[in-house]
Amino acid sequence: MLKNKKTTMSILAAAVFTALFCLFFSGAGFAQQRGGQAAGAPERIVRPMVALDPITLRAEGISIRLWGIKIAQTRETPLELRAMEFIDRTIGGEPVSCRIEKWDIEMPTARCSVHTNEDLALALLQQGFAIVDRNQTYGSAFASHYEEAQHNARQRRAGVWEFVLEDSRYKLIPDWLDPYMSSLVPMSLIFGPLLGLALISLAVRQGFRNMVKRQETEFRETREKEEALLRRETLVLAAALEGELSENKNKLQAFLTIYQNLLSELQRSGEEVDYQKQTSGLIHKHTALNRTVFDGNISKLSTLDMQLASTLSKLYTHIHAEPEYITIDSKMPYYDVVEMVKKAIDNSEMLLPQIDYALEQLEMTMQKHLEIPGVRGKQQAKAPPPPPGPVAQKPPAVEAQGQAAAPDNA
Repeated sequence: MLKNKKTTMSILAAAVFTALFCLFFSGAGFAQQRGGQAAGAPERIVRPMVALDPITLRAEGISIRLWGIKIAQTRETPLELRAMEFIDRTIGGEPVSCRIEKWDIEMPTARCSVHTNEDLALALLQQGFAIVDRNQTYGSAFASHYEEAQHNARQRRAGVWEFVLEDSRYKLIPDWLDPYMSSLVPMSLIFGPLLGLALISLAVRQGFRNMVKRQETEFRETREKEEALLRRETLVLAAALEGELSENKNKLQAFLTIYQNLLSELQRSGEEVDYQKQTSGLIHKHTALNRTVFDGNISKLSTLDMQLASTLSKLYTHIHAEPEYITIDSKMPYYDVVEMVKKAIDNSEMLLPQIDYALEQLEMTMQKHLEIPGVRGKQQAKAPPPPPGPVAQKPPAVEAQGQAAAPDNA
């Protein structure tokens, strides 16, 4: 029984030793296959291929990574598409010859050339579709050629280098200023705050100036609007008063015509005239005139010239809306009747020049406010001399000003 037990232990030890031996040699073979050329693998592959990405080719049953280059990392998808189109165009459907540099189970790395013997990786570097992988090219015979091709593409801003150099344009600090940054940084820390305070003070000062100018502009515009409104009110009032006085003048002229004819008839007939027949029993001391516009706008007379307002006020003291008359009969002395008619005529004749004078002043006032404000005329319009009578005054000279808009209604 003891002998059988020893035999069994020997068999188990031999089995364990055999298993460890197999595992050791299988691991060594796997490591050799991962790091170098796999046993029985070809050194060169020649067959038609297409591009999978800017550095990878796909042949039937295998993918090959181009040796000595790596993908240029960009966010420009069209650049990768252009690289793949370039590879397919360069291959032109012909077989590609690839010499395996490193065999990998997942993907071998190889130097590939097309049917024209052009190195495909070198061509991609020249077009700027890839960059040099210096981990692979360092110390090799192809390193200088690959670096030169990449440099030429950078100088021409081809492919990816167009975007790299475009980004460098937006640097905050230009390249020529880099050597001076060591001294400029401390100076900026010292003088920067002072310069900032100076700029802030200038900005505040300019802001106050702009605010003052804006307020002055608003004040001027408001004043111009108020002046335009005042001119409009003045024009409306002057036009309305002119119309009323013109109507009163016509009434006075008609009154004078009637009473002058009456006086002539009385003087021609003598004392034997029938007064009641000639005068209808009434003699008007003055005619009834209109003063509605004046009475309704007394509070607005201040918008007119002071001299004109005074003239109108004194004139309208002699304008009565209700007529005053004297009743006569046949027993009234002849000469008293004649004197009453003459006095009525004298009162009307005395009032006509005052109305004419007021109308001329109103006309000049309207012309003055119809001209462009702010522009004085070359000549001054002089008021006519005042007529004799209760409203005679010395009117001031009126300067012509700029033309304003005419009133819409009187």
